Amino acid sequence: MRYRSYRGGDEASLVSCWNRGLPRDQVHLDRFVTTTLLDDNFAEEGLIEAWDDQDKLRGFVNAVAVRHGVGAAAEGEAEGWLQALVVDPATRRQGIGSELLQRAEAYLAARGCSSVAVTPYPPAYYYPGVPLDRYPGSEKLFEQAGYRRSATVNAMDVLLASYEVPPDVARQKARLEADGWQFGYAAVEWYSRLIQLCEKLSGDWGAVVRSALRQGTSPEQIQLATRGDQVAGFTIFGAFAGCPDRFGPFGVADEFRRIGLGNVLLHETLREMASRSMHCAWFLWTGEHDAAWRLYHRAGFEVTRRFGIYEKQLSQTRSPGAAPAQTVSQP
Repeated sequence: MRYRSYRGGDEASLVSCWNRGLPRDQVHLDRFVTTTLLDDNFAEEGLIEAWDDQDKLRGFVNAVAVRHGVGAAAEGEAEGWLQALVVDPATRRQGIGSELLQRAEAYLAARGCSSVAVTPYPPAYYYPGVPLDRYPGSEKLFEQAGYRRSATVNAMDVLLASYEVPPDVARQKARLEADGWQFGYAAVEWYSRLIQLCEKLSGDWGAVVRSALRQGTSPEQIQLATRGDQVAGFTIFGAFAGCPDRFGPFGVADEFRRIGLGNVLLHETLREMASRSMHCAWFLWTGEHDAAWRLYHRAGFEVTRRFGIYEKQLSQTRSPGAAPAQTVSQP
């Protein structure tokens, strides 16, 4: 097996390998190009490929190192992510997955990363973790390589064909409006404070919303909860290219939680999506049985997939080319 970095012209082989290795999660070339090759932090050296002696791609991993800040502020420790790891089923149990992992870890360590996470890399991830439901043994690969599961998260969906705003939510909205809260679309005069709220809630949400607006997302796809000159909460759908019915991100400022703003915003967005004849709303992850999960569940969302977020410290990463660790069936 030959290991080398990505070269222009590998794209069709990469997509073909993905679709053989992850047959229940097929990816189109356009999505692969948009999500991986056009990602702001993509580096050819981080997309590591395994080729057999017949010049056929048998596996690959994409490792991403992210530094924040500019100049000297961007020269310190970086965040390490594994965006994708795929091995052809025809060549599993030959150490390819383990070798790809070790080479990816060495690449990240050389770029200042002290740890690596699989796989909720913001803002360009395919899945929020290692699939726990479709590819038996994938989690064992990471566990044997020294990764630990830091969280289990759920993807959820809700059908919208017969959706209507529940009466209790309508009453809740009326009570909040009587207290001075307003709910409505994200007019341009709110953009700056919307972005500020997004960045306060999560480091990458501001970038997601900015990108969506630049790419033509309608203000009517963003719902805000405001009072006076303050944006206290927001929802968005269709923020990611090619996914018009994908819900989120979604958040409410800490100081305004538990008064119903999130519940009203969620249902205002589902109403808007249903009015556009969207068949369903879906998102990729929330924690298991946490406050957000309970909110979604009350709104009719059901769990459709489960993922494990895995992490590893890189201090013990071996050099690529050393004897591979024990191998198992790869995802």
